Amino acid sequence: MEHVDLLIEHGHVIALDAAGRRIPDGTIAVKGGRIVAVAPGPQLRDRFSADRVIDASEKYVFPGLVNTHIHSFQTLLKGLGRDRPLLDWLAVSIRPAAPRLDGEATYLGAAVAAIESIRSGVTTVVDYNYAHPRPGLADAAIEAFAAVGVRSVYARSFSDRAFGEGAGPLVEPPAVFLADIDRLAAKYDHDDMVDIWVSPSAFWNMTETGLKETAEFAADRGLAVTMHIDETVVDDQDSLARFGRKALPYLADIGMVNERFLAVHCVHLDDEDIEILRRSGAKVSHNPVSNMLLGSGVSPVQALAEAGVTVSLGTDGAASNDSQDMLETMKLAALLQKVTRRDPGVMGAGQVVRMATMGGARALGKEDLIGSLEVGKAADLFIYDPWRAKSSPMHDPVAALVYSSGEDNIRTTIVAGRVVLEDGVIVGVDEADILRRAQRAAEDLIRRSFGRSPATT
Repeated sequence: MEHVDLLIEHGHVIALDAAGRRIPDGTIAVKGGRIVAVAPGPQLRDRFSADRVIDASEKYVFPGLVNTHIHSFQTLLKGLGRDRPLLDWLAVSIRPAAPRLDGEATYLGAAVAAIESIRSGVTTVVDYNYAHPRPGLADAAIEAFAAVGVRSVYARSFSDRAFGEGAGPLVEPPAVFLADIDRLAAKYDHDDMVDIWVSPSAFWNMTETGLKETAEFAADRGLAVTMHIDETVVDDQDSLARFGRKALPYLADIGMVNERFLAVHCVHLDDEDIEILRRSGAKVSHNPVSNMLLGSGVSPVQALAEAGVTVSLGTDGAASNDSQDMLETMKLAALLQKVTRRDPGVMGAGQVVRMATMGGARALGKEDLIGSLEVGKAADLFIYDPWRAKSSPMHDPVAALVYSSGEDNIRTTIVAGRVVLEDGVIVGVDEADILRRAQRAAEDLIRRSFGRSPATT
């Protein structure tokens, strides 16, 4: 018998591979963080022994979800500036607080974001982090993700133009932020658990020089780029005023938009924009909850998908959501398209789950590593317990995952073969201690930012 690290037995495996396999009484064998076998249990029981066996009887095993857009530091700012549009919300919540972040607060914000992610079945996150008021904050977030155990893409973000009220303190010269990306890539970008990306901030927060230097830098180093695009009409208005072209065509002209470009939000697109995304091979991160909360509009994600553009899902930051719950995001992604098009069949549960798994994997260029349960891929998965009032009785596990699930259904989460959530308990860090410390750090941040207690902010 071949000895492996982990066996998951007796689960109903929803592989989400190209064949769409569903394997009742399935077994998954894991060695060195990778899947070495996934098949009906009777085929494998005499082939493997293991250091550890997890019994998934009466449960479902899904590939881990991929959240392609968060801002982890915003976890400390949940609920601030509610009921305002984007720029007004930034002015009264993010911009007063972000310049006062320190390493401890950044670490705790990222740790809470990672814990909530794992509890909602997420195994990979893209942290689009634009708050760098002092050196070393990127390191704090990356180390928090590693401690909790989530796979991460750290998209080191920046602004070199102050646009709108309170934007000045986070402005950085291009030489500073590009040098820091080089430093981070040299330090962390050496295994599958951490990738370093480039992420210019919103279009209106970047100068022409900053945008062009960023495009050249990313191309020279072979780094992927992610950027907020057309979240509101301001992007195109600003681009037309400065450059005589809309934002996405302008970025395509300077070489930013290609197969390694992940465009975030993409709410206000026209046919020309969709064609640019299709032709370039760029990907999209759809963030329905924050788009709804800020009143930004509805992204034409079904039109993008029909054009052949890869669409993934993101929660956005916890200050414009106000959570990191991907289960909620999947449900609202489906419902928003249905009600906008007045067609309940326009986006089904199966499509939404694939957006959150293989869509996310393709958006990150990691489709050979994550996104489905197949031999050779990373053992990134979660075990779903249907025996909860919200999801029971169950008839279709995929539909139940999207429409009738909560974090309590996610009992076990595994990342690269490491159990990070076991029977509802976070493993490896003291969750209660982190939550208490994060509460204190958030309250202190609010007092220092607004000069009053959080209760009166």
